[in-house]
Amino acid sequence: MNLFEFAENIQNYSTDKFMNDLSAELDSNQEVLDLQLSQWDKGEDSNGQVLGYYTKMTEILSGGKKKEGDRYNLLDTGSFRASTYLLPMEKSNDLVFDFDSSDSKTSELIEKIGPSIFGLQDKNIERFTLIAIEKAKQILNTNLKLK
Repeated sequence: MNLFEFAENIQNYSTDKFMNDLSAELDSNQEVLDLQLSQWDKGEDSNGQVLGYYTKMTEILSGGKKKEGDRYNLLDTGSFRASTYLLPMEKSNDLVFDFDSSDSKTSELIEKIGPSIFGLQDKNIERFTLIAIEKAKQILNTNLKLK
């Protein structure tokens, strides 16, 4: 490939298209979703704080499935976990990612637990960044015909 072919490839591959391609790749990547789910499995929010604890009444109402004093893990909240997805947003000419859920109880959970229910802890942000960089390289190599 010569410089002119490279310039034409860049011209034919817009920033918007790249951002859409990267968003789609990351949103469909199970490892990315697992970063968020792993925090909930531990009963933690994006700040490493406990989401909450089950009460004795919850234990009774759940027939013992949820034990008093155990951390919330969001497993029994309808389709909340199953309908969690990566939400790309443009902020200050940059692509920023957050998580959201299309479950009808999402706003109720955010109100009860707080907005930090979504988002990654620092150690998971580092892993997410590595995944995003690798996906970005693959997308650019393919679409700019670098390899």
